[in-house]
Amino acid sequence: MSKEFRALSKLTKTVPVVNDTLKLNQWLAEGSRTYGWGAILAYDRQSANKVLKQEYIQRFNSASVALPISLSVSGGAETKQLSGYEFDAPLMSFENHTDGDVSNDPRCKLRLPIIAGSYKTVAAKGIVTSISVLDPLDGQVLTMTLDLMARKGAVNDKDQVVFDISEGTGFTVDVNEHSMDQEDVGKAIQAYFKEKLPLDQKVWVLSTIDKSKNQYLKPASIVLYVRQLPGSTGIADGELLVLVAMQGDLVGTALPADFPYLTSRDSAIIMLGQKTLLEKVVHPQLSSFYSSMTSTAVKEENDYVLKTLSGSADVQHKSYNYVTESEGATLPVTIAYQTLEFAGEGNQLKVTAAGEYITAAWSGQNTVDISAGYFNNWGSQWVGTLAQTWAGSSKASYKVKADGSGLEVSSVMDNEPSRSETIKCTSIPAATDALNDVMNRLCIKYKSEYVPEMIGKIKAATHNALAGLPELNTFVLESILFRNEDSVSLNSCSLPNDLVMQGTVGHSFSAYEITPMAHIMPVGTTHQFRVEPATVTDVVWSVESVSGDGTLKGTIDTSTGLYTPPDLSGFKGDFIRERVVAKKGNYVSYALVSVLKKTITVNPLLTVKTIGKTPIEGDNVSFSANHVSGASLSWELIGPGQGGLQDKIGYSNVYTPNYTDSTSPYDIDSVSVTDESGNQVVATVIVNRTADAGAAMVEGSSTATTVQLEWVTGGADIIAEAATTLTVVGSGTIDAKGLYTQSENNSDTFAIVKCKYASGPFTFSSFIVIPLPLVAYAAP
Repeated sequence: MSKEFRALSKLTKTVPVVNDTLKLNQWLAEGSRTYGWGAILAYDRQSANKVLKQEYIQRFNSASVALPISLSVSGGAETKQLSGYEFDAPLMSFENHTDGDVSNDPRCKLRLPIIAGSYKTVAAKGIVTSISVLDPLDGQVLTMTLDLMARKGAVNDKDQVVFDISEGTGFTVDVNEHSMDQEDVGKAIQAYFKEKLPLDQKVWVLSTIDKSKNQYLKPASIVLYVRQLPGSTGIADGELLVLVAMQGDLVGTALPADFPYLTSRDSAIIMLGQKTLLEKVVHPQLSSFYSSMTSTAVKEENDYVLKTLSGSADVQHKSYNYVTESEGATLPVTIAYQTLEFAGEGNQLKVTAAGEYITAAWSGQNTVDISAGYFNNWGSQWVGTLAQTWAGSSKASYKVKADGSGLEVSSVMDNEPSRSETIKCTSIPAATDALNDVMNRLCIKYKSEYVPEMIGKIKAATHNALAGLPELNTFVLESILFRNEDSVSLNSCSLPNDLVMQGTVGHSFSAYEITPMAHIMPVGTTHQFRVEPATVTDVVWSVESVSGDGTLKGTIDTSTGLYTPPDLSGFKGDFIRERVVAKKGNYVSYALVSVLKKTITVNPLLTVKTIGKTPIEGDNVSFSANHVSGASLSWELIGPGQGGLQDKIGYSNVYTPNYTDSTSPYDIDSVSVTDESGNQVVATVIVNRTADAGAAMVEGSSTATTVQLEWVTGGADIIAEAATTLTVVGSGTIDAKGLYTQSENNSDTFAIVKCKYASGPFTFSSFIVIPLPLVAYAAP
């Protein structure tokens, strides 16, 4: 298993269930609990990490690899040179700051596997002191921490949630076992990211928000926050909070210290803020029916209420005929045109979201003129007013859709509006009774047409506020972190104040998973993939190429999961990647397999140690090794130096120089690492007993195929002016003047040139390590 997946495997813990549901519901019922954020999403950390690993593999392709970088890192007596470092895409996880100390605050970790490149340390005058070659088998990993509460993710014009990874902290690269070297290289890469990379390369795209199924909720910025399960000592026990600010809104406030743990029972909780629900979902619905309506959400005590600021519904003027009893005359009664206001004195249409319902209520009043075409004894027409008051309300609730992808509105329930009226005569007060009689008794149509229309207008206003409320496809929020629509499945919802949705994370990944999830293997072999738990049967296996070359694709038995990699005999690279898929119905699991040409890796491949007569720990050389199939590795020391190895078998070892038995100015020891099939890799240790680095051989100028060597002492180049003996350990040739020529088909990482010359009774020796392949440069 690769290093980055080994790190995450430590996080697979069982989260204990805390029976705190009643207390949580009581807390939610007290008022809006999103603290100014448009939405708060909570995910069980273990489940979220599992989904992120699966989606990482599912989306992995050759474009995941970052452009190679090369840089030098100064510090101490040696310079560290990083050449051609290639990074895989960041793998994100949420965990404690250190695995061994659960008291530390949880953090978001980004791990970028380094899959290619070389690492060298160089002393004064360019003298190489160590060389390591990186590959997926035992490559280094760049690890950084995102201080989530200090870094807000922005949503760009492509709806991508982006973080600037150069703003991370705690950059480290496991170049060796020394923490100072790890931190020095990490800081240098951070500076490179910050200063040298163009913006589009140092911006890490966490996700792309999918707004295709929801045009109302538009996230603008996010804050991620990770916290520990109260009272837990498990490394993975905790939850991830995603705080979302919507477009056009300010960000919310910091969550209080007593903000409760949300995912004790459900692995996914989505809280859509009461204010956001009213402003972003309900208000557009109102505006679609009444274009003149404006509204705003205001806080009343602990709850938000959507109140109308303007808008109205109209009722046309009405004319009715009545027949006088005494004369039998037919005369008109007219009720003037009127506007029923949604806002203003005595009028208010408002929408609330609490107590499990979204409720639209309209209370209002108005006065309208009435004229009666009956002339009294004084020759005047009766003129009066119709004063009305009313109240109406409708309510609806959201429910989870059958497929768990979001919410839909239940049918709207309308309460029968109440209405009262008072009819007065304004021109001839004495005629009030007669006018009432005209309206209530003689104008039959008034009761059969006018009053029902008024009631209908009131009912329609509250009904329309809710009837067209859209479905809420929550993937627009889930896609902030996850890329698959089925990553979160909802199973229930409630509306105590905020709209609270409960569900599970990774439902489609939860039935089983492929083991191992990341596998490295040699070409020419097969591997049996399996799923856990073993009781899951009848999965269908398939394989997909992710290396960008569709012609290089392995095969897998669709029923058993036995994988056979492709033939890489004509492939110029060192490895390929493939994705293994196990599918059963709606469930799926992924694994990433790397197929390597070589079987063993050992680092460092070369080390130069200058020692004194007294042993010190710094003279030792620590090796790390790995085998593509996990086979046993045997170690053997070959060479004249007669140093020692700590172990004979294993994946790491320590070389100790010989301090007493050698009289040579330097020794070249070979450390052989061999697997059970006889495959072998040799690392080299040069033990230098000549402490005067100023008299060492150095490179002069170089082309792509040759390098001129110099051995300057006393101001003169010994190679150019004296009779010297030059020999090459490794590939390539050297002439008598110190011109080294690289082999035409070079595949070595370095060559060693030894030089010796005699002056009277004295013999002088030196050596130089030449990193390969050569790179052209001018003489200093």
